[in-house]
Amino acid sequence: MSRIKRLLLLDWDAIATLVAAVAAVVLHLLHLVEINVLLTISTVLVAGLFIRHLRRERAIEQALSSIHRILDKAEATSAVLASLKGDLLDLRTSRGRPTVHVYLSRSEVYEAIATLLDRIQDAPGEKQLALAALLGHSGERTNDEQQVLCEFEAFNAAMRRCIETPGSSWRVRHVYNITTAERLDAIRERLAATGDADGFEVRALSQREATPQLATLVAGPEDLFVAIEDPRFYRVQKAIHIRSRDGVEVAMQYFEALWQHKQMFFLRSADRIRSDEIDRLRKHINDGGAASNKRVNPPAGAPSPR
Repeated sequence: MSRIKRLLLLDWDAIATLVAAVAAVVLHLLHLVEINVLLTISTVLVAGLFIRHLRRERAIEQALSSIHRILDKAEATSAVLASLKGDLLDLRTSRGRPTVHVYLSRSEVYEAIATLLDRIQDAPGEKQLALAALLGHSGERTNDEQQVLCEFEAFNAAMRRCIETPGSSWRVRHVYNITTAERLDAIRERLAATGDADGFEVRALSQREATPQLATLVAGPEDLFVAIEDPRFYRVQKAIHIRSRDGVEVAMQYFEALWQHKQMFFLRSADRIRSDEIDRLRKHINDGGAASNKRVNPPAGAPSPR
């Protein structure tokens, strides 16, 4: 520390008071000042010391007040950090623990899916939607949904946004079981409405009188719907919504096994409708399913049937 800083740290009030007292005593001893003057000087010195004490006491009070404020802020900060730590632990725990919601009506199922798709639509990065709708093969179904169309409007609109959004980061894949020409025509109309959408693929099986199967829909990295079919429409009526990354991984293994099945018809590749495959499926249906299901020229990029 420099000499100037050491001098500034000295208690100059005390030094000045001491010098004044010594000077007053010396002057009195030399008979240069009267006793009354000495008393006056002494009174002034005492008053100066008292004022100095009051000033220091006020500074100490201000310092203590600042310390208390700092401690209060530190306690508040500690409480916030503890809360954040708890939230992070809860978040980490919730990410590892599946959550389950059950929807017991058709409208609830489709509303929940539409809401989920709209939420994922705004998320950054690549997204996936994998739908295995092997419905309508265990009884008579109708494609006429006019009476209940309102129940599917939000879902249909959300699905179209995923498929048709320009520059979409979605990869959308559908798997159907188509056993009637009427159902094939309805699917073809849907495909025609998708235009030149990229990243939308559709494949189909054609298995008559198959046993009822659960429909699965995977949306994003952690949302899975498992549903039972509606007895009237090519839709589902009740579903279980599972939020679990591990659950999605298991469901995607099932979906990939379907997707690569050797009896699949490739109705739409990632960039265009496969009219040749649709015609081949129509012939398969008209022949009662007895025609050969071997593909002569598999679509580009598709695995050859084993």
